[in-house]
Amino acid sequence: MDVVVKKKTDYKKVLGKALGVCVLLGGVIVFYNEYNLGDYSSVKLERVTTSTVIQGSFENVAPVSGAAESLNTVYLDAIQGGIVEKLYVEKGDFVEAGQKIIEFKNTAFQLQVYSQEARVSEQLDINTNTRLSIDSKRLNLETERNEIEYDIKRLTRKLKNYQRLVSQRHVSTDDVEAVKEELEFKTNQLAIIRQEQESEDSVRGEKVQQLQESEQRLKAHLNIIRASLDDLIVKAPISGQVTSLDIKLGESKSPGEHLGKLDQIDRFKIVAEVGSFYVSKVKEHVKGSIQYQGKPYQVAVDRVYPEIINGTFKVDLTFTDQQPKDITSGQNFIVKLELSEPVSSLMVHNGAYYQDTGGKWVFVLDPENHKAIKRHVKLGRKNDRYVEVISGLAIDEKIISSSYANFLDSETVILE
Repeated sequence: MDVVVKKKTDYKKVLGKALGVCVLLGGVIVFYNEYNLGDYSSVKLERVTTSTVIQGSFENVAPVSGAAESLNTVYLDAIQGGIVEKLYVEKGDFVEAGQKIIEFKNTAFQLQVYSQEARVSEQLDINTNTRLSIDSKRLNLETERNEIEYDIKRLTRKLKNYQRLVSQRHVSTDDVEAVKEELEFKTNQLAIIRQEQESEDSVRGEKVQQLQESEQRLKAHLNIIRASLDDLIVKAPISGQVTSLDIKLGESKSPGEHLGKLDQIDRFKIVAEVGSFYVSKVKEHVKGSIQYQGKPYQVAVDRVYPEIINGTFKVDLTFTDQQPKDITSGQNFIVKLELSEPVSSLMVHNGAYYQDTGGKWVFVLDPENHKAIKRHVKLGRKNDRYVEVISGLAIDEKIISSSYANFLDSETVILE
């Protein structure tokens, strides 16, 4: 009969295995503590972009897109309207100030002008006749006065002669008295004429002034009436290019109807669309700049359009010094708006991480670039290159500045 023999336990071997498990567990704990692993991700170092925190001059600028437009745009409208009789230019043509563009025919308006002109001319003739009548009366009074003064001189001499001759009995006393009476009558008549002249002079001065003012108004009205015929011809108010002209020969246009558009071609502005986030910061006179063919050009906000459409509002920017010589309408530019003066600050490169985290946290690299640990930070203003660091980061620290899309839920990123 076989006897079961119990195998002796090798306590040394068991102890060795237990010790090995403990060492392995300890290594895992050490590794966990060393790399602060919780939820973690791993990525190759060359597949991420890093940025170093620096101390520098932070420029609070907002890059916006814009397009060049004519600084002065003039809309062409029909003043009196009528039938399009002549077209002197076409869309795209360049014109000089004062050059004819369109000519209308409006018979009813022309007859109305001629009728008004005739009425004004008739009133001017009446004024002229009135002035002639006043002058004629003045001349008649002057003539009558001269005749009376002549009679007085003649009668005075005659009276002296009669007074000498009456003592010699060559003339009678009655003859002397007759001369005296006639002289007295003429003297009284002269006084009346002089009084009438003084009165007429006073009234005539006032009447002539009124007539002169009336004539000036009538002549001005007549000039306006005659000039209104020029409203049948549309002329270029400025030199430029006809960029719109929607009109055909024989077509009828009403007064005030839009005909086309004329753009000045030697001076431009930039019309930019700005995000509504900056609506309280972008005001008139805010400075900015563009780059064109490697050269900077300074601009400034000239007008802000307050209406917000699809999250943006428009601004007009004009060149403050000189503008590029060969730009054209519709050409696109990136405008850097300077929202404040540059300040010395900690800053780090702007990147896709900002959109992923809203600037509330970042992954900070360790000194050996082996891992990056999530850290809450406070970031401030940003421009197209940098983000201002308010707290949470120190100078020379590095962060992952590329997208966090693949490890948004991680606490640590292992860099392989």
